[in-house]
Amino acid sequence: MDLYLLSLVIYVSSCFFYIHAGAQEIGVNYGLLGNNLPPPDSVINLLKSRNIQKGTPASIFRYISAGNEVILGPLAHFVIGAMKNLDTALKAANLHIPVSTAIHFQAIGQSFPPSNGAFSEVSVNILTPIIAFLESREFPLLVNVYPYFAYIGLGDPKSMKLEYALGNAGGGVVSDGVLQYNNLFDAIIDTVYSAIEKVGGKSVRVVVLETGWPTAENGEITTVGNAQAYVNNVIARIKSQSGTPKRPRSTTEMYIFALFNENLKPPGTEQNFGLYQPDMTEEFIMINLLKSRNIQKVRIFDPNPGVLRALGDTGMEVVIGVRNKDLEQLAANSSSAIQWVHTNVVPYVPAAIFRYISAGNEVILGPLAHFVIGAMKNLDTALKAANLHIPVSTAIHFQAIGQSFPPSNGAFSEVSVNILTPIITFHFYFLKYKSKVTRSGIEKKSNFLLPYSSGHNEFISRICVQAQIKIDPFQVVGFFSLLCWSFERFPVLSGKEKNTNARTQGEAKFLTMNQFA
Repeated sequence: MDLYLLSLVIYVSSCFFYIHAGAQEIGVNYGLLGNNLPPPDSVINLLKSRNIQKGTPASIFRYISAGNEVILGPLAHFVIGAMKNLDTALKAANLHIPVSTAIHFQAIGQSFPPSNGAFSEVSVNILTPIIAFLESREFPLLVNVYPYFAYIGLGDPKSMKLEYALGNAGGGVVSDGVLQYNNLFDAIIDTVYSAIEKVGGKSVRVVVLETGWPTAENGEITTVGNAQAYVNNVIARIKSQSGTPKRPRSTTEMYIFALFNENLKPPGTEQNFGLYQPDMTEEFIMINLLKSRNIQKVRIFDPNPGVLRALGDTGMEVVIGVRNKDLEQLAANSSSAIQWVHTNVVPYVPAAIFRYISAGNEVILGPLAHFVIGAMKNLDTALKAANLHIPVSTAIHFQAIGQSFPPSNGAFSEVSVNILTPIITFHFYFLKYKSKVTRSGIEKKSNFLLPYSSGHNEFISRICVQAQIKIDPFQVVGFFSLLCWSFERFPVLSGKEKNTNARTQGEAKFLTMNQFA
């Protein structure tokens, strides 16, 4: 989204950044309930990088919220007094800053249809004087609007389509007299407006102080894809300046919750509303860029949780790297490999599609080289134990090649051959034939083709693999930096020992194999 003006709402444990583009009002919550969050200066630089421009004067105080969601709790009766005293103090300081309070939708007792909206018996006595104060001062009521919680609170998911809660097309239409609702966001806001009017606040405006959708911890409902859809949809609603069915000429001011995932919030979905991870990696904005460029595969060099969550339900394949420094532990201890798989892979499937796991990057010529094969084997075993069929390999540099010209003479260097021989052997022994060879040709079951030479007993393969790019004529897809070898260098790979039966099953000139079991 384009961010134009930075403003601040004073609020316990949170800051709110305000964006104004013409009459469009969109902001984001900067929550501070985390012990791993970046320093404020870094956050401000992040916001500036998203085109937020400095306001004048240096800080613009948009609102002061006297508490957050306290109306149904033991502190509720203190709110109106705090609001009045703060307003008096601000006037004395010649400051014109609206004072309000933030309420949860649970303060609503009657919610359907929206025109019947009314505060609950518990909250109405608290909120009536608050609404009267806001009406007299022309201040808004701050409301935290979460269609997600309304949706899961129904108990029976069939009573409402998820698409309606997300604001997607195809969610259906809910009629309330002559008013038509095609999304839950608008319905909630108009329900609050109806409740406000019933206690005498006809001119009180609703500001959506918090709204968002969690990215994890509740199965298929809380995916990055759903969070992305919801945020994009509500932003589009605000930018359209169409208001709500009940108040079509009233522009809604809205703050997305939240800037970061916050690990000191209650466990579960509450910790997973962030647009960014604490390391300032984006949950789904960068993924949008990749998808807009029709990129179908992406490689990451370490298992970044934010990126993996963002890749969920995108259909994009990911090559995930094991950090070089982790190879020794993974090779030495199978339990470490199990933990790595259960930390970095299991939580993200099936939403994320893992293409390969790379045990290290370009370490074959270095001091960590002898840990690679052990790490690969332990990871493969751990993946199989988790019933995950993800190929494990390693990424090598072309410097591992000792003889490179002509390509048919390709051979690993003396330094690398002892390391790579067991790695290549590991690859081969985990191959399975996934094709049906017939006289008419081959039924392709994988994307890894090795040319078969009918005049020889060996597989003679020159494989050039670079950055997941399909290379003709062998149609090889992979992720090594660059690798060329001849299989005849390794007698164990000879067609003589392994492929006599396959060769007699037909006249196919190519043998298709899945790279791993």
